[in-house]
Amino acid sequence: MDVVILNNNKIILCADNGVINKSIDGGQSFITSYKEPQTTTFMNYIKFFDMDNGVAMGDAVSPSQKLVFLRTTNGGDTWENYTANQSIGGTSGDMWRMVDFINPNIGYYYPVGVHPEILHKTIDGGKN
Repeated sequence: MDVVILNNNKIILCADNGVINKSIDGGQSFITSYKEPQTTTFMNYIKFFDMDNGVAMGDAVSPSQKLVFLRTTNGGDTWENYTANQSIGGTSGDMWRMVDFINPNIGYYYPVGVHPEILHKTIDGGKN
């Protein structure tokens, strides 16, 4: 669903099956660095701000659950769950860039499937 190429060897991608995969050999092989199907089964956004710091987002498993916001500070080796404190609802709607972060803390999310559809902003990496 989304991919980040950090250099000739390091590639990180998130997939619609709810996983984040990482390659350190230019895509010859990948390892799974995040997979929690009880939290999300649809990862749809990943962005890095430098070689170490990045964010990712996945849709909630069901409308009554919370979106998943993740952070890494070690180049995608591990991911810290920064899931929103409140349930926003909706999904990304399989639309390109319904979520975007301008730095590790400030991001925007525009859900579909909820009424009214409003733009949400976080200033703490997705916690609120």
